[in-house]
Amino acid sequence: MRFFWKPLLVSVFIFLLLLSAGMFLVTLDLENRTSARESHLAEVAAGQARSISSELDRQLSATFALAATLRQGGGQIDNFPAIGREMVLAYGALGSVQLAPDGIVSQIYPHKGNEAAIGHNLLEDPARRAEAKRTINSGKLTLAGPVELIQGGVAVIGRLPVFLPDKTGNEKFWGFSIVLIPLEELLERAELHQLSNDGFEYQLWRVSPDTGKRHEFASSSEGELIGHVDHSFKVPNSTWHLTVSDQKAPISATTLLIEQLVVLALSISVALAMYRSQTDATRLKNEVQERTHELRKANSLLEEDVTYRTRVSALSEAINLINTVTSRTDIALSDSLDEVISISNESLGSDRAIMVTLVAGGFTVVRACGYQAPLAGTFMANEVAPELAACADVKHPIFIIDTMTDSRVNRVKMKELRIRALIAIPLVVEGQTEAIIGLYYDDEQRDFSSLERDFAEKLSATISLTLENFRLHEAERSMLNTLQSALLAVPDELEGLEFGHVYKSATRRAQVGGDFYDLFELTEDIVGLLVGDVSGHGVSAANTASLVKNTVRAFTARDRSPARIMHKVSEVIEQATASGVFATAFFALIDVKTGVLRYCNAGHPPALVFRDGNVEQLTANSGLLGAMPTLSYKVSEMQLSEGDICVVYTDGVTEARKGREFFGEERLRQAVANLSAQGVQLLPELIAEQVEEFTSGRLSDDLVILAVRLAPKK
Repeated sequence: MRFFWKPLLVSVFIFLLLLSAGMFLVTLDLENRTSARESHLAEVAAGQARSISSELDRQLSATFALAATLRQGGGQIDNFPAIGREMVLAYGALGSVQLAPDGIVSQIYPHKGNEAAIGHNLLEDPARRAEAKRTINSGKLTLAGPVELIQGGVAVIGRLPVFLPDKTGNEKFWGFSIVLIPLEELLERAELHQLSNDGFEYQLWRVSPDTGKRHEFASSSEGELIGHVDHSFKVPNSTWHLTVSDQKAPISATTLLIEQLVVLALSISVALAMYRSQTDATRLKNEVQERTHELRKANSLLEEDVTYRTRVSALSEAINLINTVTSRTDIALSDSLDEVISISNESLGSDRAIMVTLVAGGFTVVRACGYQAPLAGTFMANEVAPELAACADVKHPIFIIDTMTDSRVNRVKMKELRIRALIAIPLVVEGQTEAIIGLYYDDEQRDFSSLERDFAEKLSATISLTLENFRLHEAERSMLNTLQSALLAVPDELEGLEFGHVYKSATRRAQVGGDFYDLFELTEDIVGLLVGDVSGHGVSAANTASLVKNTVRAFTARDRSPARIMHKVSEVIEQATASGVFATAFFALIDVKTGVLRYCNAGHPPALVFRDGNVEQLTANSGLLGAMPTLSYKVSEMQLSEGDICVVYTDGVTEARKGREFFGEERLRQAVANLSAQGVQLLPELIAEQVEEFTSGRLSDDLVILAVRLAPKK
């Protein structure tokens, strides 16, 4: 009996051990397949969501074009059907464009088929009232829907509250600019159906703000999707969800069952074999020993595998952390590199770490980790650190397993410093080694694993790219500063004209905006004056501003009509820039002898003229530049007398905010009246100071102010 129970218990133990290990491997395999499938579905869902969001943003931008046209028309749009037709054709997916003064839909293009919506009062409709009022209070574009339309069909509706200045200069709610986007057309342009063509099932939905329940408005199949992935993405004042599935399990139930049965069969077989071997101790003693050895080997391999996976995970997390640190823009590069040195030192288990830069005859330490005394600024000759010199030459990491036997190091120095192993990692920028990271190990030699070698290679590539990007960023910043200087360059003086000018950026970081100005002499008697504002910020806006400025100068050389010149500039913007780019400009030709000022205002804030203690407004206006080819431009004329001051500015002045209150045109007029006595040269800077004081130094947009007056006759 004793002989029977002992082999049985051993066999049961072996069976349970093998069964557990086998089921663990099957489960791990299933988890890996599931994870890979979910990652792929997540990428598909994210890419499609970006396409829908991008197309929706593009269509909704039409509300801003309508609002800009309303602002330049003082709340009126002449020939709305023609403009509406241009916008519907240009944007492609618009079902209609609408104007709703005081919340009442009064104009729609196309009118046919939408008659039912005329007269619809959004502020009194119980189903629309709350959302319309939230839109007014927020002052931002909001998205409604998908909703069933009064005129039939399903669409999403973008509503932008339009505020226009009243007689006091304060912004007053005018109404809504509205675009209606048929849902089917939007999703067709976003190529949502391509998911089905690629073998995926999908559901597009949102949580209804009214019921709190799921509202599904586009799908390729009904019912719950198998093994789906949800991707949420923001739309104006809401969140949409895209659920995607390939309707496949990561592994079929039959295959999983077969794998489990195989594990079970193998476990039983081994256990039975173990049982038989133990019942005949004499005959199977050697076989038992051999099986025991194999089991120990399997356990050892399993432990090594776990250790390997843990190490892989740790080094991957370290690389990800380094990527995160080096990509941050809110901390200095030197601080990023200090953190990188610390992470590398900890991840690779070194005792000390340094970073050196190459100088004549050797290296200079710029940062260190693990040393008691500061090393920054210490010089190391090539003879002292030949391994660093070799690393700089070969431009890839060098691994020294044992400094006592490796000829690439200064063994005397290594022994003195008690360094037994090291890694040298080059940082290469544009094919040249700029710096080297050294990681040092004390006391005993070290056989570096393939994982550690791979980590060193990735670290070299990551930090090298960071340094190269930093250099490119510095070059770009220099270029941006040059662009800004070119956009704001005017002569020190002009014969017959006195002037002052100022530019203020919205933030300290925004070095280049879309605001610009120019003064240039055409003849002894004629001076050109230009102030403009391009939509957007950054290099693109600066390039467009430069394009406008240079185009004006080029055409003024052979044409003295401000209206024709503005028309040419509009054509150039349409042809040379991306869709949706537009500009405003005030362009004038001043005869400094007669005082005649001929100008064309292309959608720009009206210029002001201070004369005899009063401030007048040059109200004549024309269309935006680059907005639509059908817009026309006209010339107006006024007489400047000696002592009169003409002030031209951008909307960053009047639209500067303090909470919900605007600086406004009335404050600007008062500032011009009160400060003109300080002289035309100081006037722009003094006005800008008042604007900054009003906003507590937080400008919401760039601003430009240019003031001119005829020089006193000698």
